[in-house]
Amino acid sequence: MQISNTEITVMAKKCSGCAYCYLICPSNAINMYYNKIIIEKSLCTMCKKCLYVCPKDAIKISSFVLFNNKDYEVQE
Repeated sequence: MQISNTEITVMAKKCSGCAYCYLICPSNAINMYYNKIIIEKSLCTMCKKCLYVCPKDAIKISSFVLFNNKDYEVQE
């Protein structure tokens, strides 16, 4: 069986804490915690506005496929 999942992820080491993503998120899915972002995945609508506004490329889209009970990241 194969199930795919796509989500927004943050590369914490790249994040500068500028808050551009926090300010632009229309669904309030992004919170700031000690100048780093946390994405509430249940609120995220995948509009990708945060991805485009991030000056450090700290936000990426990850696609995962569940195959035979193992999670594999899809490289794009």
